[in-house]
Amino acid sequence: MSKKLDNIAIWGVLIVVAGIGTLTYLSHLSAQKHIGEWTATSPIRFLSKAQQHLNEHEPYECVENIQKAIKIVKSIEYYGDNNVNKYLEKSINDLNKIVDEIEEDHISTTDVNMALFEALNAVAYAELMISEHDLENNDHHKAIFLLKTTLSALEKSTRYIQAKDELKEEKLISEVKSAIDYLDSPNQTSHYDFTKINEEIEELLKDAYLKQSL
Repeated sequence: MSKKLDNIAIWGVLIVVAGIGTLTYLSHLSAQKHIGEWTATSPIRFLSKAQQHLNEHEPYECVENIQKAIKIVKSIEYYGDNNVNKYLEKSINDLNKIVDEIEEDHISTTDVNMALFEALNAVAYAELMISEHDLENNDHHKAIFLLKTTLSALEKSTRYIQAKDELKEEKLISEVKSAIDYLDSPNQTSHYDFTKINEEIEELLKDAYLKQSL
């Protein structure tokens, strides 16, 4: 009888230890999926600096900041899904082309504007999706922060937008602002339907890539 009780006790301890290990592992995975604030905001900052240096005829500094932005965008791919990452990857390729153009002293303003527009919208799309994930996991603070970063990226992208896309981008910006206002309000719930915003930002990116292929 004593031996039987000992066995039960041992199994009980093993179950508890296994449970703690599983929870720790899941907690670690969850933490890994939380994008840091520096990573979230850096692409916007570096791309803005790159444009500034380009305007001031400082090609070396421009390339340096584009390369920094590329590095961060690559790290954001870790947090995205396959659909988001295909747009991030395309924006990385286009930014690399801009670097090549600058180094060859053959800069196309159209190419630069398109690459910056796509990169900022791709980052906005990724961070919008991560924000949605955070909200589903009741991390309200991070969700709001990433929505505000999404808004910042979209607003910056309007500097490089083509006239035919202006209304779409303005509408998208308005809807992101509405989402922030709702989630920031005292009566908010930890839920928001991002479907419409996701569809609209993806449509903008698809249109941009279609225009490049023509």
